[in-house]
Amino acid sequence: LVNKITQGEVIDAVRELSGESSISMVDYPRTGSAFLAFSCEREMVSSAAMRKAVAMCLDRDALIDDLLGEYGVPVYGYYGAGQWMAKEKGDALKALNRYRFNLSNAARLFVDEGWTLNEQGQAYDAASDTLRYRRQGDKLQPLVFRMALIEHNASATAVKNMLERNLKRVGAMLDWEEMRFDQLLKKHYRQEERQYDLCFLGSNFTYIFDPYYTYHTGDKYQGVMNTSGLRDEELLQLARELREVPPGDRKAYLEKWFAFQDHWVEALPLVPLYSNIYSDAFTSRLKNYNPDKHWSWAIAILYSTLDP
Repeated sequence: LVNKITQGEVIDAVRELSGESSISMVDYPRTGSAFLAFSCEREMVSSAAMRKAVAMCLDRDALIDDLLGEYGVPVYGYYGAGQWMAKEKGDALKALNRYRFNLSNAARLFVDEGWTLNEQGQAYDAASDTLRYRRQGDKLQPLVFRMALIEHNASATAVKNMLERNLKRVGAMLDWEEMRFDQLLKKHYRQEERQYDLCFLGSNFTYIFDPYYTYHTGDKYQGVMNTSGLRDEELLQLARELREVPPGDRKAYLEKWFAFQDHWVEALPLVPLYSNIYSDAFTSRLKNYNPDKHWSWAIAILYSTLDP
């Protein structure tokens, strides 16, 4: 059993094999997503306007085409395509798509945030200047974002390349560092001091969707629980209301869930990029293996049998 194949060309290759040999395949939507995570406690991305400007420098549809092809779907909030809430909301989720790829709007947000000068302290001119600055006391601060990415990861590299290219077009610069996955996780979970503003990651949601501690504003929750560093009291209240919906009241839960998503998009602690259509490949001797009907392959395998 090969679990969670994501790259389109690999899925297509295995699908061809499945028609000629004893290989079976099953497709199912991912209950999570890939995203660009911000370190909101850092000055450069502490304001929602700066985070929105970065979001507008990413072409979500182009990334999906390059990385996943027909096996990727765009996401606009804090959800995965395989969650029942996202399935029920359907096209209504498009209302959350507020930061489409738009370099002009990104540049306008940078201007609003004070990045209007060049290296000499004069008015920035897009025709002749390469990097924006803003005055901080008696010094000029350059518009430079720092990014961490996993080494030897095609998706992370593709996101980095696109962001680097598009930020340059609006007078910003991306300074990036590759590191091992375990090193990045320690910094993402704030077990070590992080010196980057953003990083590319992906995650799947647990069966019970409860973002209460993920966006808790209290000091003791900062770190492994609240990885983003965002302290937004309204978002916390919406998360609290979501977890207080009486069990079984599906309609009320869905309404509270969408209200949470609506404000989450305004706060934007991370840039949602895409969710996957997962494919599992396995020997045809494996019977009754249905990960699409269970929460994970680990549960689905309990109900499977293996023919001699």
